[in-house]
Amino acid sequence: MGRFKLRHPLGRTRLGIALNVHAGLYGDECYREPLSWKTFSDSIRIARFFADRQLEVLQRPRIKALDEQRDRLKEIFAQTGEKLITVRDLHRRHGFDREQVFSSVKNHPDLFGIVEQRPPHGGRKSILVFLKSNPPPGVRKSTTRGD
Repeated sequence: MGRFKLRHPLGRTRLGIALNVHAGLYGDECYREPLSWKTFSDSIRIARFFADRQLEVLQRPRIKALDEQRDRLKEIFAQTGEKLITVRDLHRRHGFDREQVFSSVKNHPDLFGIVEQRPPHGGRKSILVFLKSNPPPGVRKSTTRGD
C-alpha cells in the first residue's frame, strides 16, 4: 500500500480489519501466510458497512437541525405576517446567520424562495426570503437564488 493510504484513517482502518480477519483465519502463524485479495476485499466490505452505519448516525442531528431551522422560519413568517423578510432582519431580529438562511432555502425549495431587490428609495440590493405559498406581488413562485 502507498504511504497515503496508510496515513489516511480509512485506509488504516481497512488494513487493520484485513489483518484481523487474516489473523482470525490463520491464528498465530498468520504472518507466514500471504494476505489474499479475497480477505482484503472482505475486510473492505466490513469497513464500508460500518462506515455507512456511522454516516447514518451522524446525519440524524444534521437533519434534525435543518428541520428545526425550517420550522423556525415558518413560525417567523406566521408571527410577523410579512411576505418578504430580509436576510439582514432574520439575522438581527431572529438570530439566523446568512448561511443558515441559505441552507434552509436550499434544502426546502418547495417552501422558501429568495429574491434580490433594490429598495424603492435606492441603496444596495437586499436579499429577501419569502414563503412560496405566499409570494409577494411581482415575484414568481418558482423564484429561487442559485448558490
